[in-house]
Amino acid sequence: MKHNTSELRMKNICKSVVFGAVFAASSVQAVSFDDETTWRVFAGDFKQETFDNAETLSVNSISRGVQITELPSLNLKLNNAAYIYDGSSGGPMQSAPFSLINVYPYNSSFLPAISFSSKNGNSLITAVGLYNSSGDDTLILKFYDKSGDLMESTTIDANVSIPIFGGLINIKGAAKVTVEGTGDGNNWIAIDNLQVTLDNLLGSETPKTYEDGLNDGMTKCQNDPASCGITISNGSTPVSGDCMADYSLTGQLHVPCVSVPDAFGGTVYYDIKLNQQTGSFTFDLDMGSVKPR
Repeated sequence: MKHNTSELRMKNICKSVVFGAVFAASSVQAVSFDDETTWRVFAGDFKQETFDNAETLSVNSISRGVQITELPSLNLKLNNAAYIYDGSSGGPMQSAPFSLINVYPYNSSFLPAISFSSKNGNSLITAVGLYNSSGDDTLILKFYDKSGDLMESTTIDANVSIPIFGGLINIKGAAKVTVEGTGDGNNWIAIDNLQVTLDNLLGSETPKTYEDGLNDGMTKCQNDPASCGITISNGSTPVSGDCMADYSLTGQLHVPCVSVPDAFGGTVYYDIKLNQQTGSFTFDLDMGSVKPR
């Protein structure tokens, strides 16, 4: 069934009020995360692969050294073959007994990145979260556009005692995502509990531009504010005032009204602050600032 590309873009924009506020205030299109719970709040309809189940991996059996070329549960293809590992490369896993490692057995002359794209080619990757199970290797998570140009990146710290979470969200969507070592270890890298959101931004029809989708989304929100989580005061004007996002010259973005759907069909409202990374347009969520309204 064919989908209207601009309508899909509109849904992507309207479903997360926080991104609308962030982008309007600072022209940012990506946010990095170091906390899984917060990433999940904003990641949308993500799916997870723990690498612990042969059925979700579509292999006959699961054991150390099994080669993986696609991740059916996430609708992803691996651009470089990766391998199941019954442990981690010097570090702990988030869920036992398996993780995904970039090469097996170890080969010092060939240590590629873990790289993936959408399996059907019609979807872009808007959110990725994962755990670094490499132990001694700091990882760098990178988003690339359709031209192969780097869009965004974030580092995920190494720790030999606990797995460390890292994530990126970019509403433009990445055509390819890579996870690679930074070179502070031996680049034999492992990841666990990979979580991904795909958005059919390309569609099966002639793709429209990002601006087309943005304009359609804005028009939809103006015509039907409730669908975008906007409350109408006196039946005429959207509430603003203390719900207006505010960007300070110190690099902090205050978003006082974030509408987040909960698991029971209701809506929870949060007040949050994000801090701009020095020299970039990437913002990190200040976890200590998150509070319900």
